[in-house]
Order: sequence, then structure tokens, then C-alpha cells
Amino acid sequence: MICEECGRICKSSRDHSQHKRCHIKKFACENEACRRKPVQVSFSTTRDLIRHQEQVHSKKKTQCPYCSSRVKRKDNLGRHIVTLHGEELLNTATDHDEAMIRLVLDKGTNIESKRGSDGETLLSLAAANGQEAVSKLLLGKGANIESMDNRHKTPLIWAASNGHVAVAELLLSKGANTESMDNRHKTPLIWAASNGHVAVAELLLSKGANTESMDNQPLTPLIWAASNGHVAVAELLLSKGSNIESTDRQGSTPLSLAAKSGHEAVVKLLLNKGANIKSTDLQGSTPLSYAAKYGNTAVAELLLNKGANIESTDLQGSTPLSCTATYGHTAVAELLLNKGANIKSTDLQGSTPLSLAAKYGNTAVAKLLLNKGANIESTDLQGRTPLSCAAAYENIAVAELLLNKGANIESTDLQGSTPLSCAATYGNTEVAELLLNKGANIESTDFQGSTPFSWAAKYGRTAVVELLLSKGANVKLVDIKTASKSVVKLVRNTINSSR
Repeated sequence: MICEECGRICKSSRDHSQHKRCHIKKFACENEACRRKPVQVSFSTTRDLIRHQEQVHSKKKTQCPYCSSRVKRKDNLGRHIVTLHGEELLNTATDHDEAMIRLVLDKGTNIESKRGSDGETLLSLAAANGQEAVSKLLLGKGANIESMDNRHKTPLIWAASNGHVAVAELLLSKGANTESMDNRHKTPLIWAASNGHVAVAELLLSKGANTESMDNQPLTPLIWAASNGHVAVAELLLSKGSNIESTDRQGSTPLSLAAKSGHEAVVKLLLNKGANIKSTDLQGSTPLSYAAKYGNTAVAELLLNKGANIESTDLQGSTPLSCTATYGHTAVAELLLNKGANIKSTDLQGSTPLSLAAKYGNTAVAKLLLNKGANIESTDLQGRTPLSCAAAYENIAVAELLLNKGANIESTDLQGSTPLSCAATYGNTEVAELLLNKGANIESTDFQGSTPFSWAAKYGRTAVVELLLSKGANVKLVDIKTASKSVVKLVRNTINSSR
């Protein structure tokens, strides 16, 4: 039979009657654009109408999650993403978007493709962000459980580093290596310990992780936990047999590093577990020295109460009190003095705590030491008093304090140099002016016969030379012969202007 509408030949009357339905277009498109056409746009089935609306009128189009494009057919979305958004695809692992990952992987995306300059795989990204379901999907699709990014971090390292215990457990159940190392030789346990993730650390230890693994510094998990103040992780590691006296490259123990960082709870834990309170690093510094050097008063007090040696000295001969004077930690200095620290102690250079406070400009510590009876005229091995140290290192506030407390303004060191000579030699104009205003002898001479002007001229300290000339300093021919050109010019101009 032949169709009267299109001339198609039908094999039977049944085929003919079914075919005739194609020409009965009772489903018209109601879109305004189609209604304006001279010939009505109609379809014989609702399915054809829907397809027309999807393809022509943007109805039910699927929005691409990475751009403003709308894909006409949902089953083409995966192809669109793979083609145009390969880089953005990797971010879906961080968005809980399991369905999107599945869709794109089904379209043939490389499951081991890496992200930009960091080089993380999809599995690494999912592990880093704690996406257990996405991680499980990727592993089921054959993702490499030991894949490494550009820093050699594996998915397990990422999960441990960020504290995602469920993902870590999943990876371990699939055979992830507990001793994998990144480019700094940090294992998953080291990362968990350094970031304080006790649950992950406990999981790794239950799977046989090495408590004494070391990174390239070399630091153990316990050292990392102690340094960063993670008391729960430290306690866990100690319960599993970690070496409480392990040391880093500088010879510092977990106790020293906890004292350095001021982690009182960790210090207390380590002491209770038997840590050696007298341990020293390669420079001879004890845990108390670290607490003093970094100004951790509470830790220092705890160590003293546990019997720490208040007069311990490092290889430079510095006591804890000397450290507080050097670094300006007044509260710790006061604690040590109240506990009986020797205020007259000297290091290998013969410097007392007061001399060190003067040298480094720590006025508050210097004031405290003076109030506690420190000798204002103590001298180091070069014969310099605290005032000479303050003058040489341009610490005007300490110099003024010492002068107000009665320091000898004409004291001399082993070369016969006065504080004014020290200030002139190093070009410390403000201190020199203070000393002159306090009555310092402008013509004082050392054992070479050199005056403050001599030293200032020799080293080209033009500002000090100008100050001394304005105060009436005598100019000797011998001083001019050794002076710099700028000083000679200044002296000539001063002489000419006075005529």
C-alpha cells in the first residue's frame, strides 16, 4: 500500500495505518517564536515535541558547572566538560560531587590526570578534602593508591596531614603504605603528629606505623608533636614507646623544643614521663635556657620547680639570666632573680647580665638588674663597663638610665677609651651628644693619645665630628692626616667659617 501524503510504500495495511499517524501532528509547539511562523510547528508525539523544545528553545538544558554554557542534551555534558574543562574537573573531587566524577570518568577521562603545578591526582584531592565517598569511587575505578604529586605526597599523606580519619582508614584498608614519604621524608605519622591529629595518629600506629621515623631535618613524630604543642599526640606516642630523648640536628630534645615554644602542657607531660631536665643541645643549652631565651615564663617556672639548674651555662658561658638580658625578657629575668640566680655571673667574654642588657639595648631588663643590685661598674674582658657597651652599640635609653643611676662617665677600658670615645668610634651621634651634655671630657685620651675627635675623624664619622667641633673639640694635625676626605673638608669649612 502507498501513503497518499508522502508516497511511502507500506508492506501491509497495519504498517500503513501506523505510518499515517506520523502525518497527524496534533502536538503543536506553543513557543512564541514557533507560533509566529506561517506554518504551524507540530509533532505527532509528545516525545518529538520535547526533543524540539530542548534543542531549539533552550528548555531543560543542562547548565555546565564550570562555564555559562548550557548543553542541550544531558548525556553530552560529560563530553563537554572533558573537552573544555579538563583542569576544572579535578576540582570536583573537593565538592562532594560524586555524580559528576562518575559521569566524567564514564566518558573516558584519565583518572590519573594531575592538577596544574602542584600535580595532585583526583584521589589526592579527594583525600586532602576528606571526601570518603569520592575516594571510594575513585579507588573502585582503579585509581593509583600510591600516586604522588610534585612534592611526593600520597593520598594517605594528604588525609593524615588534614586529619581525615575516615579517608585514611579507607586508604589503609586498600593497602596504602604507612611509611610513604614526601620530598621532605615526612611520613603520614609525622604529618598527623605535627598537625595534632590524634585520631589519625592512633589509626596509623594501630597499622604499624614507625614511631621513630625521621624526616630530613631529622625530626621524629614526637619532636614534631612537642614543638607544636600537641599534648594528646605526644602522650599517645609516648604510650607507644617513642624515644623521649630523641634529638634533632641541633641536639635539641622534645623537652627543649617544647620549652622553646612555650608549650607548658607538653613540658609537664614530658617531665612526668621522665624526660631529662638537664639535657643539653650541641650549643650546651638546657631546656631552662630555651625558656629564658624565648621568654616563656610559665615554662621556666615549671622547670625551676622541677629542679632545673638555674646556673647552667652553654658553650658561651651564658646562664639563663644572661639569656634573658640578651633577648630582653624582663618577666623571666625577674623570676630567675627571685629564685636566686647569680646577678654577677659572667660569660666567656666576661660580660655580666647588666653588660649584655646594655649591649643589646634592653632597658627594662637593665633597670630590673640595677634595682636588684647589679654592679653598674662591672667590666668584661676588654674592660668595658655597661655604659661603654651602651655607647658602643648606640643604646641611648640604656645609657641615659645608667648615667641617671650614677655610672662613671669617664670609665676607661683596657685601651683607655672612655664611653665618649666608644660612641665617637662607632659614629653614635645621639649617645655622644648625651654624654657631652652630661659633662663627658671632650679631650679625654686613650693609651695611644687619641681623643674622641681622633677616632671620629679616622673612621669618617662626619656627624660626630661636626658635633664635637660644635662643642669646641681641638683639632690636631695628626688627626687630619689620618682623617677621611669628607672629614677634612668639614674641618676646613668649620675653620674658614670661624675666621
